[in-house]
Amino acid sequence: MSAIKVRISALFMFFYLIFVTSCDVAKMSSGPARSNNPSQPKTSNNEVEIYNPVTGKYEKVKNSTVDNSEPKDSDFPKNSEEKPAVKKQKNKKNIHQIAIFLPFFSDKTSNDSKELFDKSDWATNFYAGAKLALKKLENEGKKLKVSVFDTKASEAELQKLLLLPAARNSDIFIGPAAKNNVKIAADFAKNNNKIFISPYYPSDANAVVENPNFIQVNPSLKTHCEAIMKNIRAKYRSNQVVLICRNKANESGALTYFQEENKKLGGDKLKELVTDDESASLSSVDIAPYILKGQTTVFIVPSWSSEGFVAALLRKIENARKNNKVEVYGMPQWTTFTQIGYEIYENLNLHISSNIFIDNDNFAVKEFKKNYFSEYQTAPENAAFIGYDVTYYFGDLLDKYGIGFPQYLTSEKIEMLHTFFDFRADRSGRIGESSDIQKYENKSVQILEFKNMYFQKAQ
Repeated sequence: MSAIKVRISALFMFFYLIFVTSCDVAKMSSGPARSNNPSQPKTSNNEVEIYNPVTGKYEKVKNSTVDNSEPKDSDFPKNSEEKPAVKKQKNKKNIHQIAIFLPFFSDKTSNDSKELFDKSDWATNFYAGAKLALKKLENEGKKLKVSVFDTKASEAELQKLLLLPAARNSDIFIGPAAKNNVKIAADFAKNNNKIFISPYYPSDANAVVENPNFIQVNPSLKTHCEAIMKNIRAKYRSNQVVLICRNKANESGALTYFQEENKKLGGDKLKELVTDDESASLSSVDIAPYILKGQTTVFIVPSWSSEGFVAALLRKIENARKNNKVEVYGMPQWTTFTQIGYEIYENLNLHISSNIFIDNDNFAVKEFKKNYFSEYQTAPENAAFIGYDVTYYFGDLLDKYGIGFPQYLTSEKIEMLHTFFDFRADRSGRIGESSDIQKYENKSVQILEFKNMYFQKAQ
């Protein structure tokens, strides 16, 4: 499931996305400084003058207008819980500012290119969805000032951007994506009392320490493991479950999460098979002793970085099971694998955890896809749904509560286009003891099963 590449015919759309918005102000950094006011583009009548990194010049473009085809409020799902009464906040402003940091790699795109730089796909799609959310927020009378920055996935570039007035004056940061940049931006946000929203990277314990303004949209590995274990234990006993992984720290470390969650659910210690064998045949791995005759054997495989290992292991399980029933639980990255036949997925009753599920029969999803195509003449990638959901959800909360909105997160639960938002405060200390809020994390994880040749919500 590789990302659809944006063709040269859509190159204008890319810079249209970055340089033009209908939600007060959106501008792209960086470019050569201007002598009058480098942090603000020149404007006149219905035009705005911005720096185009492709041509290396300042160019005039027209301000965008509101697309009246946007879905009505009634078209979208409502919040699932009663909200606390909105109190007047001392930190609520007339206009709130948002800074979006994404790796557009504008320095690697030129007019001679037939395609945008491959690695900019995620950022371009994310911001395309975000721009539709900004239009909806504007239609609702919510006043936001948005600045857009190209991090180029560079730590040095991000540090430079964080010094610009448009960044320092912002109330919330959305992005960036890369692990090291998340750490840099999170530390800056903490030290400067900004709200930091991480839409992509599921930070580990080392990325954020005691920062109640850190909001993690993508559930952590620990949360995925807990969701898988709860799903399994609702159907099977612990003696039917086997954990299998390579002898790699990131994989074997995940076994602890499964064991701890199983213990919380009253289960006995789970069987483990950890192997150093990474050969194509996995000749030293013997699956047969773990197969339960007349019962379902459940294999959990927390491996995601080696498709070759997963493919070889699934073949071993398929050959060893004979006529016995098995279920295999894998990781979200497996949806992108190409070396494994779908017949094996079906035969092994494959389940995976996922932070995203697009229900194409959902009316709101259909409306979003229609409006996205109308705006950009292409179909939305998953990142576009995420960009829309993140921008609309947090833009709405910022307008509603001001910069004190994190205190309301745990009650603002809502079904969005790509997932359910269920943010909870992480109060786990460094040694597992209760402490102050470390961060807020979205705990919503979907369990998908491969059935009838495609992934769908597990029953």
